[in-house]
Amino acid sequence: MEAYIVDMAKVFNHGGETHFVLPRFQRAYTWEQKQWQTLWDDLLELRNFSRESRRAEHFLGAMVVIGEQASPLHIKTYIVVDGQQRLLTISSLLCALAQLTQDELLQEQIRSYLVNRFGEGEQRYKVMPTQRYGDRETWQALVEGRVAPEESKSRLARACAYYRRVADKIIMQKHLTAQELFESIIHNLKIVFINLQREERPHQIFESLNAKGVDLTIPELVSNYLAMRLPQAEQDDAYECHWEPITSMLDDRRGNELTAFLQHYLARFTRRNEARSRFYDAFRLRMERDFLDPAAFRGELATLHLHACFYDRLLRPDREPDHSLRDLVNRITILNRTVVYPLMLSLYHAFEQQRLPRAKFIEALKFLENWLARDRLARNETDGLNNLFPAMIDDRRTGDVGHLQRRLLARGYPSNDQLHRGLRYRKIYSRRQNRQFLVYSLLEINRCLPQGVDVTPVLVDDPTVEHIMPQQPGAEWQRELGPDHERVHRDLLNTLGNLTLVTQGYNSRMSNQPWHKKRECLAKHDLPLNKHYPWPERWDEQAIHERTSWLTEKLCQIWPALTPSVPGPDRHPKRNFDYAGSKVASLTIRNKTWEVPRHSWNNLVALFTNKVAIPRPDFEEIAAQLPDELANQRRHDWDRELENGWHLCFMFANRAASYLRELAAICDLADNDWHITLNQ
Repeated sequence: MEAYIVDMAKVFNHGGETHFVLPRFQRAYTWEQKQWQTLWDDLLELRNFSRESRRAEHFLGAMVVIGEQASPLHIKTYIVVDGQQRLLTISSLLCALAQLTQDELLQEQIRSYLVNRFGEGEQRYKVMPTQRYGDRETWQALVEGRVAPEESKSRLARACAYYRRVADKIIMQKHLTAQELFESIIHNLKIVFINLQREERPHQIFESLNAKGVDLTIPELVSNYLAMRLPQAEQDDAYECHWEPITSMLDDRRGNELTAFLQHYLARFTRRNEARSRFYDAFRLRMERDFLDPAAFRGELATLHLHACFYDRLLRPDREPDHSLRDLVNRITILNRTVVYPLMLSLYHAFEQQRLPRAKFIEALKFLENWLARDRLARNETDGLNNLFPAMIDDRRTGDVGHLQRRLLARGYPSNDQLHRGLRYRKIYSRRQNRQFLVYSLLEINRCLPQGVDVTPVLVDDPTVEHIMPQQPGAEWQRELGPDHERVHRDLLNTLGNLTLVTQGYNSRMSNQPWHKKRECLAKHDLPLNKHYPWPERWDEQAIHERTSWLTEKLCQIWPALTPSVPGPDRHPKRNFDYAGSKVASLTIRNKTWEVPRHSWNNLVALFTNKVAIPRPDFEEIAAQLPDELANQRRHDWDRELENGWHLCFMFANRAASYLRELAAICDLADNDWHITLNQ
C-alpha cells in the first residue's frame, strides 16, 4: 500500500494522464447542496486566508484506489474504492469554472484536468462515473459542453449548475478571479491518496474510511463489497446479469425493499436476524468463510439473484405464476408478519430446486398461514419471533413439513379457548399494523358466512372499520351502556365485538347515532357480516362480549385448530399454560423418571437438555436453532453449564416450558415420549 498527501493537480495528473473508474457496483453520485456548499465555503475561507500563497491547505480526507496497469497510451487507470463523491464534486466544480470563463487559455488548462488529451473512448475522461441514474451519460455531456439527457436522474448536472451560479456571483463581485479559483482548487485542496493492491483486501480499508460524506446504506455496502471482490473484467457481466436486476426489482424507495431483502437473505443462511449495526460484519464473515473461491462467489451472486425473485413474489404475489401459490402467498403477506420471510425464502428455494414437491410446499404455506393468523389473533407484538423462523431453517430437512409443523406447534400454538379468552378484551384496533389484519379477518368471516345468493356481496368502496359503540359517546350512549359506561367504553371500544365493516359513506351516516338507529342501518346492510347477525335490542357490555365470541368462533373455523384438546397442566407442559409460580416435581422420558432438584424449572431444563440433546452427534446444529438459550460460552453469571461444557441461559417458568417443547420437536421426541409432573 502506498499512501501520500497530494494536491488535486497531482490527483488528476499523477505521473502522467490518469483515468479514474467507478465500479458498476458503486453507488450513484449522492451529494446535494449541503455538501456542495460546505466545500465551496471551505474553498473561499481557504483563499481568503492566504490569497497569494499556496501554503494554505485544506484536507478533503482520503481517497482509496486500486492501481491497474497503464494502457498502451500510458494512461494510468485507477479503480476508485473510496472518495468518489469528493472526486466527482471537485470535477463538477472544475467543469462549471470551464463553462463560466471566457479565457480560452484558462479553459484549456481546466480541461486538462477533465479529459486526457490522447485518451480514446472512455479513457478520454479523467473520471468515469457509474451508469446508475444516468451519471455516466450526464457527465460525458457536461464535459463535452452538451445538454444533459432530460430523462437522467443524475445529480451531477445540478452540482455543476450550483457551482456555476456561486462562482459567477463571486467573480462578478470581483472578490476572486476565475484564475484564482482554479489555482486554489488544484493547489490548496489536499487529499490523502492511498493506492492499494487487490490482495490488500481493499473493502476492509474502505469500511474503515467510510466516515466522511453521506453514510452508506446496507445495499451500498454490499454492492461495494461485491465490486471489490470481482476483477474489473467480470464486473460488467455480474452487474448486468445479477445486481442490476435485483436493484430494479427491489427498490429502497418503496419502503426499504432491497435493505429488508438483504437482511432476510442473510438470516435465511445464518439462521439469525442481525441488527442493522451488525449486518455488514455478519454478511462479510459469511462471504469470506464460504465463498473465497471465485467460482463459488459467482455462484453466490446467482443464488442472491434467485432469492430476490422469490422475495419480489412475497412483496407482490400477483407476480407468482402458479395461481394456487399466489393465493397462499397473498394471504400470508396480508398477515403482515415479515419475520417469516427467511423461512419462506428457504421453502421457495427448495421448491425451485425440486427438493420440496409442490404439494408439500402448499401444505407448508397453508400451515404457516394458520399458525401466523392464530398467533396474530393471540397477541399484538412479534416479540420472540424475530429469530424463531430463521432458526427453523434446515436445508437438509426442508422437505420434512412435519418437522416444521412440530417445531411451530411446540413453540406455543393458541387453542380455541385461548383465542376466545384473549380476544374478549384485546384492543385489536389500537395499533395501525393490526387494522389491515382486522379488515382482512372480517372480510374472511363475511366470505364464509351463508350468502343467501350465488354471489358474495362486496363493498363498492374500500372498507372502513366502524365502531358500533362510538369513540366519543354522548349522553344517550352513556345511558345505553349503563352506570359503568366509562369502564365499558375504556375496556371494549377497540375490541373485536365492537367493530364491523362498512363503506366510508355508511360510516359517516351512522357516526354517533344512537343504538336503535345504528341497529336499523346494520340490519339493512348488504354484507352478511352485518345483515345476518342477530343484533340485540341493547348494545352494552354483554352484547359486545357475545358478538366477540361469535366472531371468534368464525375465525376458529377459518383457521381451525391443528392440535387436539390441551391436557391439564398437572402432567404435560405441551401448550401455552401460565406456569409462573409453579414448581416442577419430576421429568419422565420414555418411561424413565428423574426427580428435579429443588423443584426448579432451570434444573428441569438442564436435566432435559442433558438427557435429550447432549448425547446427539448433531448437538451444535440443534444449538444453532436455539441461539437465545444455548451458547458455547458463558454470557451471564447465572448461566447453567451443561455436561458438554455449553451453557444454558436462565429462563423463567413459561419460557422454560416453551423451550422444552421446542427442543423435543427438534429432537423428534413425540408428545407421548415424555412428560413432567408439577407439584400439586
